[in-house]
Amino acid sequence: MLSLQSDPRLQQYHHNQLFQQQQQQVQLFPYNHDSSSLNSDFGGAVAAPAPASSSSSAAAAALSNVKLSDPNEADELWGFWLIIVVGGFVPYKVALLLVDDNTLMALAHQNYKAGNYKQALEHSSVVYERNPCRTDNLLLLGAIHYQLHDYDQCIAKNEEALRIDPHFAECYGNMANAWKEKGNIDTAIQYYLFAIE
Repeated sequence: MLSLQSDPRLQQYHHNQLFQQQQQQVQLFPYNHDSSSLNSDFGGAVAAPAPASSSSSAAAAALSNVKLSDPNEADELWGFWLIIVVGGFVPYKVALLLVDDNTLMALAHQNYKAGNYKQALEHSSVVYERNPCRTDNLLLLGAIHYQLHDYDQCIAKNEEALRIDPHFAECYGNMANAWKEKGNIDTAIQYYLFAIE
């Protein structure tokens, strides 16, 4: 009798089916605390499959170290994306809190360069919450807000950076661009002149 178990085509078929099942188990959903709605302002986020060694219990152990100073923060944290990995729930916002600032900055820059401005804003905002005096992040936040056509926030973040480092020439140039977009050419020219001094 002919055995199909050693047929490489059958092995590839089973491998592909297993891969598809794993992909279906790893999904990203917006989560609302009341569980009645699956809407969120954030879009385009992607969940990557977890390594085989990770488990929901490991994620729960990591999350147990997160301390909330205000009980109301829990609702805020749970109102963001949840990553569903083989039955384990990890709030996306909480997961970001477990990542160091330099990694978040790298992700923010990568998303900014790729044109994913909302994701870049999300990563950069976590860094800002931790360290609002980090001028490189303030510059990036200003650039992100500029790309999102929020020129007032662009100007505000660049002004924050200039209060920390008054000689940060790039901030003057970015503010000039924002003022130009707002239609205030005279103010834009003044900031362009500051930038080239």
